[in-house]
Amino acid sequence: MQDLGRASEWYLKAALQGHSLAQNNIGSMYQQGRGVPQDYLKAMEWYIKSVTQGNTTAQDNIGSLYRNGLGVPRDYHKTLECYLASARGENASAQKNIGDLYQHGLSVPQDYSQAMTWYLRAANQEHVPTHTSIASLYYNGKGVPQDYSKALLWYRKAADRKDAEAQRCIGCLYHFGHGVRKDYTRAWHWYIMAAKQGLATVQNSVGYLREFGYGIPQNSSLAIRWYLKSAKQGNAIAQGHIGCYYEKGRGVEKDLVNAMQWYL
Repeated sequence: MQDLGRASEWYLKAALQGHSLAQNNIGSMYQQGRGVPQDYLKAMEWYIKSVTQGNTTAQDNIGSLYRNGLGVPRDYHKTLECYLASARGENASAQKNIGDLYQHGLSVPQDYSQAMTWYLRAANQEHVPTHTSIASLYYNGKGVPQDYSKALLWYRKAADRKDAEAQRCIGCLYHFGHGVRKDYTRAWHWYIMAAKQGLATVQNSVGYLREFGYGIPQNSSLAIRWYLKSAKQGNAIAQGHIGCYYEKGRGVEKDLVNAMQWYL
C-alpha cells in the first residue's frame, strides 16, 4: 500500500502538469481504491481531465463507469457513446466493449454478427481478452456456425498469453469432449493453470476432478482445499460441495452445523 501511495503522489505531480496518462492512472487508482480511498466521483473527474487531452483509455474507462453505475446512474446509451468515441481512436478495449454491448443487447439490438465485427477489430490489435470472446461465439454458434476447432484455436491464442478464462475454457473442451477427444488429464492441465490465477469457477472444477480422481489421483483433502478457495470467492456450487463434505464427513470431521452454514 505504501508503494501505491507513492505512485499516486508521483502520478499527481505529473497530472497537475497536464500529463494525460498520469491523469488516467489517478482515475484508475480512485476507481479501484488502490493507494487511495475508493472514490468513483474523483475517478470520473480525473478521467474527464484526461479525455479532454484525447486519451482514449480514459474515455473507455468513463464508459465502464456508466456501464456499471459506478458513481453515476447506470446508462448504457452514454456507455456506448463513450466506447464509440474511444474506439474511433482505435482503442482495443473499447472495441471489445462495444462487441460486448452487441453480444448482450445492451443499448443496442442484440447482434452477434456486429459483436464479432467489433471483436475482430480488437483482436487485430492483439487484445487478449477479445480472443476469448471470439472463441466463445464459435463455441456457442452465435453469429457464426458452431465450430469447436475454431473455438479452440482462439482460446489457445489467449491461453498461451496466460488468460485464465481461456485456460478454463480449454479445460472444459477436454473435460466434456467438445471438438476434441475427452481427456481428463489435459482438462486438469488447463484447469490448474487457471485455478492458480485465482479463477473461482475453475477452482471448483479442480476440486471436482480431485474429488473423483478424474485425470489426477483421487484425494478428498486436496479436493476440499480447492472447493474452499472457490467458495471463499462466493462460488455457490463450491459452497454446496463443502456442505456435502461436512454433512457426510468426507475428508473432514462430520459437522452438520457447519454443513448447514455452507448450504445456506
